Amino acid sequence: RYNGTLDNPRLMKAAAIVYDMCYDQMTRSERDIVVENIIHKGLKPMFMDMCHPNTIFHNKWMMRATGMILAGAAIINEENKVEVGRYIDKAYAYCQAFLDERVSTPNNEGYSYTRMSTDFMLEAMDCVKRATGREGLLNHPFFEDVLVEWAADFLAPGSNELPAYSDSYPNGLFRPTMLLLNRLKGNGKAGYYLQQLGMDSDPFYTLVYGNYEPVITPPTEKDYVVFCEQVGYGGLRTGWQDGDMIIYIIGNNSQLGHNQYDQLGSGVQSVNEGIAREILTQCNIFQHQA
Repeated sequence: RYNGTLDNPRLMKAAAIVYDMCYDQMTRSERDIVVENIIHKGLKPMFMDMCHPNTIFHNKWMMRATGMILAGAAIINEENKVEVGRYIDKAYAYCQAFLDERVSTPNNEGYSYTRMSTDFMLEAMDCVKRATGREGLLNHPFFEDVLVEWAADFLAPGSNELPAYSDSYPNGLFRPTMLLLNRLKGNGKAGYYLQQLGMDSDPFYTLVYGNYEPVITPPTEKDYVVFCEQVGYGGLRTGWQDGDMIIYIIGNNSQLGHNQYDQLGSGVQSVNEGIAREILTQCNIFQHQA
């Protein structure tokens, strides 16, 4: 039953995956039951939500939109293509507008909640590409020009930690996003980010996406000073190994949830806790994630 929460796109995604995996084992009547339920309990009410005038560019709406794309791509056929196609088109339009806003404004939701949007979106776009050969939004500049830079450039030296601002977990984020950008687009910086996460540390994603030779572009001297203008992040590091550190400064006017109180801040990250503590004793404005 549709309740307007994030359970709905997650369950719709799960139903679409099982439908696709078990298609050949189901009878025609069983397939029809699944398709009817995906349409009437998922796509149709979610479409009505997406038409609401208060729809904003937020992770929960993005997850709904990409859930619609994934489920629609799984069940569309000659009989329902007009109705299901309308739902897919609406979701695509939202995704396009979402990404356009992310490259033209400082609005962001921090690493964790951005990850929820991009993981869902790129998984859906990968499914569409596999099924139709269409690139969809995989070529949108947000992914390679903004997102990869914002994540890879601000990794803590010698670890996979990111600045824990904006309700964000510090580590283990963006695995599906970076896997797909590396695998489908050959983005070497995404490959380096994955290397820091541990290429084979997640058995499920290794099974689904790991059958390829990753492209890895390690950082160079020019990456010691970085600035991601779109989200207002700047960083200065001593290096990328254990014992190094990065100092970062954040400044933007984003008013989205999860970072509405984070428009101005700074911090230091180092695997070497002694270095970080020494800095903290000298300058207490830094936030420390050891």
